[in-house]
Amino acid sequence: MRIESSIKGWFAVVAVSVSAVSCDMLDITQDNKLSVSNMWKTAEQVEGSTYGIYSELRSNFVQSQINVFYWGELRVGEYMWGPSSLFNVWVGREVIQNTMTANITSCGWSGLYSAIDQANAVLKYAPDTAIPMTDAKRNWAMGQAYFARAYAYFWAARLWGDVPLNLRPIESVDQPETYPVRAPKADVYARIGSDIESALALSDALGSDKYLATKTAVLMLKAEYCLWMYSAQKGGDAYLDGAEAVSYTHLTLPTT
Repeated sequence: MRIESSIKGWFAVVAVSVSAVSCDMLDITQDNKLSVSNMWKTAEQVEGSTYGIYSELRSNFVQSQINVFYWGELRVGEYMWGPSSLFNVWVGREVIQNTMTANITSCGWSGLYSAIDQANAVLKYAPDTAIPMTDAKRNWAMGQAYFARAYAYFWAARLWGDVPLNLRPIESVDQPETYPVRAPKADVYARIGSDIESALALSDALGSDKYLATKTAVLMLKAEYCLWMYSAQKGGDAYLDGAEAVSYTHLTLPTT
């Protein structure tokens, strides 16, 4: 009996010890994986996250190279990507034949919201002056994020009208953004206009990289936004004036 009690006692001690060790192991932070606690510490992380916005946008718009067809954007300059384009036009035959259904899942909004969430993260953390980076690089990151968020929401609002208007990155299941509800499209369009103006205010820092937003790209987006608000949303002559101002002031082609 004494031996049995000793054995039971030994197992009890081992069990408690293992339990304590297990709890300690579960509390260890995995430093080799990015999280809010070890992210947003350097200029390189901010820069990489900004490029990540465009990675999300690109993945969304070239998914099977047909999203632009499903979404009604058939202008040649935005669609002609290479020799396979004729095949992909046929892949988008639902548009041509007017046979679109709700079962076509590739044209959902999840890709747009991935880009929006990435932009929200940059806009939340890039302004932190504790991150050692130049003002020029900080303005570049924020300008890119404002442009990309405006661009993504401009697509979403034109396609679906009332859509969720998330302005913070999703970092917890407890956030209301995790379970979004649709906002009135008027609020979405107002935010698009505000983001475009924010991007314009920072546009001198955007640079000339053709794979990212430039000052000219922001101006083009503003002109298209103003024309859409004037024509499709019946927003009034102020929007037409805004588009004309962009065209005459900034986008006039040089004469020969």
